[in-house]
Amino acid sequence: MATYYVSTSGSNAAAGTSEGAAWLTIDKGMNTVAAGDKVWVKADGNYAELATIDTVGTTTAPIVFEGYTTTTGDGGRATITGSSTRANCVADSIAANTNIYYVFKNFRFTAATGIGFSTDCNVLVFKNCKFDNNGSHGLSCRLVSGELCEFSSNGGSGVLGNSGSQGGSLFIGCKFYSNGATGLSAGSFSSVLFGCIFFSNATDNLWAFGGTNSVCAVINCVFDGDSKDSDIGISMQANAWVGAIINSIFYDCATGISSDVNVGEQLISRNNLVNANTTAYVNAATFTGEVTSAPQFTNEVGGADYTPAAGSPLINAGFDGGS
Repeated sequence: MATYYVSTSGSNAAAGTSEGAAWLTIDKGMNTVAAGDKVWVKADGNYAELATIDTVGTTTAPIVFEGYTTTTGDGGRATITGSSTRANCVADSIAANTNIYYVFKNFRFTAATGIGFSTDCNVLVFKNCKFDNNGSHGLSCRLVSGELCEFSSNGGSGVLGNSGSQGGSLFIGCKFYSNGATGLSAGSFSSVLFGCIFFSNATDNLWAFGGTNSVCAVINCVFDGDSKDSDIGISMQANAWVGAIINSIFYDCATGISSDVNVGEQLISRNNLVNANTTAYVNAATFTGEVTSAPQFTNEVGGADYTPAAGSPLINAGFDGGS
């Protein structure tokens, strides 16, 4: 298991094994790494390239790419840009549905003419990454998880779960906003969202509950239509699924929660706040502990701060799963 370095002042003829002998491109790293390797990418300039994943990790030895600004581990984001000329910032050359076991930490994928990060492979993890201002989707993927990531101002969806025999999504503390289509289109796959924020997406904030025999759980999330910019908070499809919507907020959308068919009590739905939507529900409901008054966020303008202000009806109104 080796450690490598990439810098905009480096050279692909170098060894890549230290900062002083760093490679020039991220693609060089993707051509070279093997299971268990780590690549540190210095944010000392933008990487104007199409980086292509060519190798795979394993369950116990994933391949990790991590950005930093000055000192490794400082959390600085490195930028991969399509420079408004390349179809993608990152793609892969691996067969579809392959489990590749990659982790990306502290990256920005921006300004591709098509998709910021495009893959039809499985088992990718993104931490503190940003996908923005791409001509089509921010991220197109299958089996993926994200922590503290942002998906914004893309021409298509923030995240598109593309078709295939495998897939699913897990997002923790992520933001999906100002995209030209859906914030997150989970497709036919299972999805779990905890502590995520959606606002100002052009169509649905979340398109989920879509696949036969899939599972969807939405917990402690905010769906802000931002003066009806978003058509629907959550759109549920007419398939055989099980799902739950708990402690979430549906505010200022054209429709808060919409289902193709009347799902009734097969949906676990409790302690949600539903307010200021043109239509609260279509073929759905919050069965227990619903709050219908204004949420009183600290500062919702531009998605700045969705924590409850003093006196908010959100305080002590949620479902305590430990009780």
